[in-house]
Amino acid sequence: MAELINVYSHTALTSVQDPFGTLIRSVIGQQISTKAAQTIWRNFAAACPEMTPQRVAKKHRRTLRSCGLSERKIDYILDICRYFLEEKITFELLEGMSEQEIIDCLTSIKGVGRWTAEMFLIFTLGRQNVFPVADLGIIKAIEKLYFSAEELQALDAQQKQIKILKLSENWAPYKTAASWFLWRSLNNSPVRY
Repeated sequence: MAELINVYSHTALTSVQDPFGTLIRSVIGQQISTKAAQTIWRNFAAACPEMTPQRVAKKHRRTLRSCGLSERKIDYILDICRYFLEEKITFELLEGMSEQEIIDCLTSIKGVGRWTAEMFLIFTLGRQNVFPVADLGIIKAIEKLYFSAEELQALDAQQKQIKILKLSENWAPYKTAASWFLWRSLNNSPVRY
């Protein structure tokens, strides 16, 4: 990790104080390449220049579909809007919660899984000890830097997670920073979600 920090010390992780936009961006980025996610995000931002739950909820599905969103992701975005409109998510509410309580709250939203909740903890709330063990970029960076691909490929998914989590304990209480530097070591790493 020390070598990564030296190489990428010119970069910094920044929090974005936009919980609504961050959740939308995370849903857009699910299960697609970073490049595709950036294109859809640009289209979405152009179609929704006033990105508030009230405005997005009123957009016609056809407009959202023209941004490149699937019907399922449109459902997810509309459910995020509903949570914000019903004030089930506010900064004040989230700031007093533990990481696990936030994950539980966010994953009750349709389409928001643990990965999205962890990205939210990192990029919106700036929590310092979050390690998204199932993130493909994290796994790829760890394979590249710490283990041979064969060593991890010989393990089932649960065994692989246990091995990666054990390694991540070395970086506590700054697992978020470790995640950031692991992402930086990859060419297609996320800047923010």
